[in-house]
Amino acid sequence: MTTSNQIREPVVSGAFYPAEPDKIIKTIQDYFKKCSAPQIEGEIVGLIAPHAGYVFSGQAAAEAFKQIEHKPYNTVVVIAPSHFDHISGISVYDGKAYKTPLGEIPVDNELTRNLIMQGRFFHASTLGHQQEHSLEVQLPFLQYALDDFSLVPIAISDLDWEICEDLANALNTIIKNRSTLIVASSDLSHYHSDKQARILDQIIIDSVKKNDPEGLYQALRNRSCEACGGAAIVSMMLTTRLMGAMNSTVLRYMTSGDVSLDRYQVVGYLSAAFWK
Repeated sequence: MTTSNQIREPVVSGAFYPAEPDKIIKTIQDYFKKCSAPQIEGEIVGLIAPHAGYVFSGQAAAEAFKQIEHKPYNTVVVIAPSHFDHISGISVYDGKAYKTPLGEIPVDNELTRNLIMQGRFFHASTLGHQQEHSLEVQLPFLQYALDDFSLVPIAISDLDWEICEDLANALNTIIKNRSTLIVASSDLSHYHSDKQARILDQIIIDSVKKNDPEGLYQALRNRSCEACGGAAIVSMMLTTRLMGAMNSTVLRYMTSGDVSLDRYQVVGYLSAAFWK
């Protein structure tokens, strides 16, 4: 269990993204300038963003975060997969703050405490947070795009419908009357040829376009497609639907091959927005 005064220090700055604040800002500014997706006019309550190194997935991520630039969110919930720790249920980081080279983001301890009290799936833990990159890499984009906001950091391992549904119900209950953004952190297929990756990833893209978390869950369960953050995406889609977001827009799809020009083993990256 974490303690209220604990600060989660950055662990992948200098690797997945620059370590120096000015270089982070310049990198994100450059990506934002290249964004091409039309601006969504509705109220965005959910995003999908990839979590690879910025050099590979930064442009796809920027398309998502550009959509919410300077929007007045009080709270951002980031749901991310755990690549190193196996988590039984849902790991909620309840320390004081998450830190990046751009500064500290305060954890919303009122909301994290309320989440942890929701039932058997929720627990305060550093599992999925200590050495994990999937949540951390989203934060400099959020810090650049938004003004003041607090964070609810959530890590999840298992693609289990009951867990995803409980997380959605709990989040919808505790964030009522707050301006809240839900971010699902996920890459898509891994290490297939570019051609095969696009076939697999299209299944996820189609589910996102239809705003169909049930269909996406089934496709992931039967291995018709791949997403390391599949549980995070399903949970976010269920949550935002409860929040009234019936619209979804795919903002950008690309593979690592678009950057590296290696088409033999690629990773797929998707950004999308859910809005009302």
